[in-house]
Amino acid sequence: MDFMRQRLGSFTAYISPQASSVPGIMQILLPDPDVVFLRGDPIPSPWSGIFTDKRRVRVIDQDYFIKRYNCAGWLYRLKNMVRPSRALRSWHAALRFRDCGVPTPEPLFCLEERHWGFLGRAYIIFPFFADGIDLLRLWPQLDPVAQETCLDRLAVILGHMHVQGVYHGDTNWRNILVRRHENEWRFDLIDLDGCRFMKKPSKEKAMRDLNHFNRDMDRHQVTPALRNLFYKKWERALMDEETQPAKKGGR
Repeated sequence: MDFMRQRLGSFTAYISPQASSVPGIMQILLPDPDVVFLRGDPIPSPWSGIFTDKRRVRVIDQDYFIKRYNCAGWLYRLKNMVRPSRALRSWHAALRFRDCGVPTPEPLFCLEERHWGFLGRAYIIFPFFADGIDLLRLWPQLDPVAQETCLDRLAVILGHMHVQGVYHGDTNWRNILVRRHENEWRFDLIDLDGCRFMKKPSKEKAMRDLNHFNRDMDRHQVTPALRNLFYKKWERALMDEETQPAKKGGR
């Protein structure tokens, strides 16, 4: 994975090669990102807690999604002295997802604060999609044809992900961002904190990775016919990719 790394005061910035606007943003965010972050609009989440905060932040006439990983005391600082922060691991995961052809928002950059090696706050910054809505909220608004189209497309995306040994870790529908663009559905997998990358794909692990997806199909009482369509398309995606080693070799 190609990226740039730059030390800026107490922060280390990890920058995506595609992020041409980052220098201007960092000049505004640093030396204390919270000055700008706390002016942003909080993004509600059912998992809100002391460890992370999410906000929509406007910088240089552009909206960004910023997730802050909070410093949770000295034990947190000590445990993370010799390993990357959760923010950095998630940021690297987003780069790998894109390298694997799995749709996820462009990870612009990550900021990791350290004092004498002790981890402080950390941030990841992505573009903000004003037209995006998570699948859990969108589903009741869709007619049966659109619901079938969504599940059909997601089966291909998740099958393509799983056959490369990539597992999201939390495939609930809140982590599937949906946008409508020129009569076409676009999907992005978000919140990659729990994802894993294995050298060899495993159908058993892939099935477990779909547990949260299944739970939300239950929640919305998806019909048996639609479930069967999803799983048939997902398994077909697994088999189609397995027969094309050139694709797998690119991960």
